[in-house]
Amino acid sequence: MTTPPPGSGQPTPPANPVQPPPGYSTPPAYPTQPGYPAQPGYPTQPGYPGAPVGYGPPATPRPTPQRSPLALTAVIAGAISTLVGSLVVLSYPVLLQGEYSYTLFTTVQWVSNTLIGLLGLVALATGVISLVRREPARALAGAGTALGAAAVFGILTGLLQGLIALF
Repeated sequence: MTTPPPGSGQPTPPANPVQPPPGYSTPPAYPTQPGYPAQPGYPTQPGYPGAPVGYGPPATPRPTPQRSPLALTAVIAGAISTLVGSLVVLSYPVLLQGEYSYTLFTTVQWVSNTLIGLLGLVALATGVISLVRREPARALAGAGTALGAAAVFGILTGLLQGLIALF
């Protein structure tokens, strides 16, 4: 479609029907393809004065994620209980060698199981409290709760095994 010739009785469209806001310049006209009329310019978007044409307002900064001390305590206590349990199990071959192997083995087991049980209870309690309060970092609280529950379950299973062995 072409622009009607002057004097044909049809009104000619204005050169730029949309005016930019005060303080902003009119964007440059783009070259037209043969046989098509030129498109009117578009107003620039509001933003910083002097910003390049076509750029919008600056992005708002993202809020920093909030942390939960209880959730962090839960996951750290759960991870330490798991690490202590793994290191003790890996030390069994070394502990069982030597003259006082049984005494050393049982002492290390009692100390490590007490430490793992306490850390597991701390992880379980702080994780559950953080989840009930609906604090941020719910994934950390859930992970700490799971690690603490696994540690406590392992200790209770070991105690039950010892009781069964007595009978």
